[in-house]
Amino acid sequence: KSDQLLLLKHGSLSHYPLCKELEESQLMVMWPVFTTRADIWKEHDVVKTTEIHDPEIQDLEIMAVYNAIDHVPGRLIADFRGGFDTWLVGGPVWRHRVEKEEDARRYPDLWWCALPEGWVNVERPV
Repeated sequence: KSDQLLLLKHGSLSHYPLCKELEESQLMVMWPVFTTRADIWKEHDVVKTTEIHDPEIQDLEIMAVYNAIDHVPGRLIADFRGGFDTWLVGGPVWRHRVEKEEDARRYPDLWWCALPEGWVNVERPV
């Protein structure tokens, strides 16, 4: 497969060269629970640390990261059996921020739904 990708990158399997955007690794966002900090990753490295409300990262994809012992067995069941929460995995930063604000509004008495200190609300169109 890597030989095919190499050929594709150099245009041997295509009439046209592969566009540059497909050759580069995409930036991903890791957003630790109960924080407003966001680590921006490219491949295996953190390239920037910023706040989750940073306008420059709102359309970047949130990483779906799980602890192998505590989360993976449950995620496998959800992923392959179509559990109710499969739509929650991934997606852009702005969508996760809107979901977090909605959870805080709906469940004000649940501490795990409270917005972290320093939270900046999502600007919504009027």
